[in-house]
Amino acid sequence: MADEPPTEEPAAEADAEQAEEAPAEPPVEPPTEEPPGEEPTPEEPAPEEPPVEEPADEPAEGPAEAGTEEEAPSPIETPPVDEKSPVEGVEEGEEEGFISEYVEEEQTEIDEVPSPEEEKRLSQIYAQLTLKIISQNKVLNELKEKVKQKCMKYPRTACEEREICNLKICMEQENLKLQCLVKNAMTIQSKDPDRKWPPIPVETTFDEDCMPLRVNYNAMTTCFGPLKGDGGQKLTRKWEDVRCTSTETTSQSTTDDSCMKMSKSAHGKQKKRGGQFSKELSRSYSMQEKLVADNADLEGDRYKLQEELLSRDRMIECLQQKVCLMHAELTKLCRQTHGGNKKDRKGYLDEIPKLQSRLKDQDSTTKLLANAMDRIQSALDCLKLEVDAVKKYKDRSSQPAEKDTKSGKSRSGKNELQNLKQKYCELLEDYASKERELSELKEKVDAFIEGRQLNSSKADAGQEAEVRLLRQKLKETREEQEEFKVIICEQSKQTEEYREKYMSSLQKIEELKCILQKMEVDNKRIEDQINLEIQRIKDKFQEKLQDWAHLPQMLENEQVKLAQCCKEKDEMESKLRIVCRELKTLKAQKSLDTGEKDDPDKLHRLEEELADLRTQYDMLLECKNRLCEKYEQVKKELDVLRQESAKIICRLKERAQSNQATLQKHIDDLEHDLAQCRATASLSIADREEVIKDMQSQLNVLALSFDSAQKQIKSLKDHICYLSRGKANSVVIALQNQQV
Repeated sequence: MADEPPTEEPAAEADAEQAEEAPAEPPVEPPTEEPPGEEPTPEEPAPEEPPVEEPADEPAEGPAEAGTEEEAPSPIETPPVDEKSPVEGVEEGEEEGFISEYVEEEQTEIDEVPSPEEEKRLSQIYAQLTLKIISQNKVLNELKEKVKQKCMKYPRTACEEREICNLKICMEQENLKLQCLVKNAMTIQSKDPDRKWPPIPVETTFDEDCMPLRVNYNAMTTCFGPLKGDGGQKLTRKWEDVRCTSTETTSQSTTDDSCMKMSKSAHGKQKKRGGQFSKELSRSYSMQEKLVADNADLEGDRYKLQEELLSRDRMIECLQQKVCLMHAELTKLCRQTHGGNKKDRKGYLDEIPKLQSRLKDQDSTTKLLANAMDRIQSALDCLKLEVDAVKKYKDRSSQPAEKDTKSGKSRSGKNELQNLKQKYCELLEDYASKERELSELKEKVDAFIEGRQLNSSKADAGQEAEVRLLRQKLKETREEQEEFKVIICEQSKQTEEYREKYMSSLQKIEELKCILQKMEVDNKRIEDQINLEIQRIKDKFQEKLQDWAHLPQMLENEQVKLAQCCKEKDEMESKLRIVCRELKTLKAQKSLDTGEKDDPDKLHRLEEELADLRTQYDMLLECKNRLCEKYEQVKKELDVLRQESAKIICRLKERAQSNQATLQKHIDDLEHDLAQCRATASLSIADREEVIKDMQSQLNVLALSFDSAQKQIKSLKDHICYLSRGKANSVVIALQNQQV
């Protein structure tokens, strides 16, 4: 019995040191005046009283005191030892009175109520802390406004970025100061929890202001499930219902600040990436608007080209009709010349070689026109090849290696178009020169006809009137031809301009498609980066949860230690009761055996054992209290950690859902715009193919009309040859007659 106390003293001292070093243990005095480590704990004055004086007075007072002490209940929650007492024949009231003498002082210290002077002092300190917190909030608000003003500027220089980083560092330092002040205020509130303290004003941080709205920052649950211990016990944790509203608000604010600190780096990265992603989205939106405007311009150009082609078809038909009329007039003139008088045959014979030369010139002009038609046909074939190349380019737009070859093809097509334009201008000039020659020949024919009409008789008056009418018609047709030439030149220029615009618009469309594909790839890359960041954050949370996983095991170990201490306490109490009973039996024997001598050595030994047992009992009580405090601290830490992890998980889930919704919406919009662009491009391609088909059909019609004109010219040649042969035969006959 005497050897047990020295073995338990080091453990008690270690527990006392751990209890003093624990951060969650509220000190008696405020932290501004005295540090919490130097203050005495409520269990320290109990062992200072001499434990031997009270049992020394007990035999003088007798059992009367024991009877009075039966009614004093034990203030500390101890297990019911009365049912487990192994010794019979001893009254329960006497045992409880003997134990309660050593617990009354400790209970009085625990149940102490702060005096009014101490309340005034605490209120003054609390008021000073609130003023400091308000000033600190003002400083934080000023820093936040500066950071917002700097962040609103875009683009920013390197100096401005450094200033923003420095301001954020200052905000972190000021926030740490604010948290220290809030913790001090909470410690003052914990000293007098029954008092209604005013709430602590705490401002939000810059990261909290940047968070999305409509976010529930409260924990998902307020009760946690049972935890299994080694001894098969189940412990349930619930939040305390009887708490002050002010302490709840302050605890929420401090937990929010700690949560924001833990996820600060992740928020910074997400901000930067969110800013880059918003810039890219704005660029894509502007490019889509440009695409829509270009498509509208292309549709307008397409309608204009269709109208111009229709007008050209009409002009070609009119020209064909006029050519037919000219052929008819020429046939009439030939008939008139053939049906003239015999007197004028010599003049006709002189004009025959001229007419033949003119016919040769006309044949050369027709050949040139045929060559021009062939060139136009080849140009159309080149255009078809270009259209096919454009289609292939659209089909293979995903391959970046073919861009150079296609650009070379487009350049070659442009060079061919320029060559065709030059050839077309040369043909127009040749056509104008031939028309001039025809006009000169017609003037000569007119002069010849006028001379013939002067020599002719009055019977040819009707023919002269017809010739005049024909002259007027020829003049009108010439004027119309000149007008049509001017119109054709203007329309050819306009068609060339429209074609250039059309090709440039096609190039722009292809470039915009490539840009859209690049933007889609960038969007996918950004989505992958966001998913990777979310996965990293999840991994970090898993690591933190793994780091905190040992806390329940520590709690269970502490519970096991507490149970062992309770068992030891029960054993010591049972031993103490046995010693008390032995002491009482000895006292009774002493009172009965008055004649016998007292044994002072035995009495002294029993008193020493009693003192040792009392010291052991005090040490066990101290150990129990410290273990209870540690248990409560671990409970609080576990609750705080669970609450913080739940809040962080809720925030991350909501942010991820909102980001996913916005990205999905933007992707849908881009897909819709892309579908519209593809639809417009396909419509424009179909319209272009229709226009090419119409032009091909018109060219076929022109070729047929050209063939018919060639046939008519051949018939005219044959007729002229026939006339020339007949005239030559008549001349030969006349010469023979003259010789005869």
